Amino acid sequence: PLQTDFERTRLFVAQTLGAAYRLWRGLSLGLEFDWLVSLRDPADQERSTALLLGGQLSYEAERFRVALTGGGGLTADARRELGSFNVGLNLELFLGSRR
Repeated sequence: PLQTDFERTRLFVAQTLGAAYRLWRGLSLGLEFDWLVSLRDPADQERSTALLLGGQLSYEAERFRVALTGGGGLTADARRELGSFNVGLNLELFLGSRR
């Protein structure tokens, strides 16, 4: 059986703003700004507001996209909640028609 303890559940509101610039054919450079605001914290701590900044370099072909991503927290709340810095490699496969 699936059990959930709602007394320990945290609730956030999040917003992401992003922009990308196509450098050449399928190669793009992107920038992303995220903010998260905690609405409910079961530990009754102060509500946090996390601000993050990230970017990516991606290549998109007809059936896939591969991207090198990175980002980090701009505020102490962001570093506490999500870590100070991250780096990733994403692979997206496109199945079916892309019209």
